[in-house]
Amino acid sequence: VLLASSHLARRRSRRDEVIAAGPWDVVFVDEAHHAGRAGSKAKGTPNTLLRLLQDMKAHGSWRALYLASATPMQMHAHEAWDLLELLGLPGQWGQDAGPFVRYYEELREGFLNREWPFLRKMSADHFSDPRVRPAEEIDRRVRRDLGLAGSWFVREFAKQGLSPEAARELDAEKRAWLDEWLRANTPMRERVFRTTRGLLRRYVEEGVLPADTTIPKRRVADHFIPMRPDEAALYERIETYISRYYDAYMSGDKAQKPLGFIMTVYRRRLTSSFLAIELSLKRRLSALIRDGQASDLLTPDDVTALEGSTAFDPDAFDGPAAQFANEVGELKAFIGELEKRPPVESKMEQLRDELMGAFYSDHDTAVVFTQYTDTLDYLRDQLVGTFGSKLICYSGRGGERWDPEVKAWVPVTKKRVKELFREGKDVKILL
Repeated sequence: VLLASSHLARRRSRRDEVIAAGPWDVVFVDEAHHAGRAGSKAKGTPNTLLRLLQDMKAHGSWRALYLASATPMQMHAHEAWDLLELLGLPGQWGQDAGPFVRYYEELREGFLNREWPFLRKMSADHFSDPRVRPAEEIDRRVRRDLGLAGSWFVREFAKQGLSPEAARELDAEKRAWLDEWLRANTPMRERVFRTTRGLLRRYVEEGVLPADTTIPKRRVADHFIPMRPDEAALYERIETYISRYYDAYMSGDKAQKPLGFIMTVYRRRLTSSFLAIELSLKRRLSALIRDGQASDLLTPDDVTALEGSTAFDPDAFDGPAAQFANEVGELKAFIGELEKRPPVESKMEQLRDELMGAFYSDHDTAVVFTQYTDTLDYLRDQLVGTFGSKLICYSGRGGERWDPEVKAWVPVTKKRVKELFREGKDVKILL
């Protein structure tokens, strides 16, 4: 089994290694929604992850492919097609995104304004796969409500189609059933499966899951934390710097645009923690001074974050960093101010209060997520004085736990991290 996450798609050489290493019985791609195209056009350039998956499909790298995402998504129809096409689509469904998008656009048209021959051909292509069966629930209900003979025109639509004259003769009920049939019986139904909390609760009610299964309830509380004046001034100064250079690079020639995208990384890091942006600016200053590569400006965390952008390709970072920037003095000034800032940020104070409040109420354990390893390191260094070995971390480095005897963070296996946190006795906080 190959566990392929977006970090596998960082460079062309890595893509070649992945393809050469196959084929596998199963390929599982987490965060699959990151596979997309530049811009919002169906013909846009595939990003690194989508290209990797397309190349793997062309080389027969899997017998089974699973594309997973736990992220709420808003996507264009052609972006859904890009993912479905990796699983194989019959007839015109697999030709390109055009017929796929047009099918759903036709179903949004008024009933009498539709191109029925096109819809029939698409439906026939769907049922051309001998493994495909009509959507069971819709098939059962249409037979029940319209009768075996009365439902024939719906169930046999893929073979018989519907003429404009016949469409005009259908009453509202029959039109509604044909609409449901056409929306339900598509390659989407065969290939897309959603698991929601509501569905899990239904599984418990129907005995699919054990009766004692706990399905968590989601309660979201946004806290807006005011900055201290010194923090706000530093934040605004760095934000202005980011915006100015972003505009300059994005309005320049093609070779400069990657540096514009790097500025968006800095904005994310600034909102994460002052330590995260400080380390990024130090990395940038070092690359500019020693004439390093543009790729040296990014950490693995940054590359992973940018691969989620369909407007960015990590392979673009092949040139020297110095040709993109001339801001050494400004960077040195920022870094000097960052190094003099108070060690405890306002957000850190709020987090500590939240955790203490949670443990004094009805919570036994807490999980704290952050996108950047640099911020994780800042959090653990701030919290270890209060929580000591009750604090445990997991990141791309693996598991780590504070050892009070040697006064250092020591490696812990992922299995042990999960065991300790699940028990909730010796470990209370997972970063």
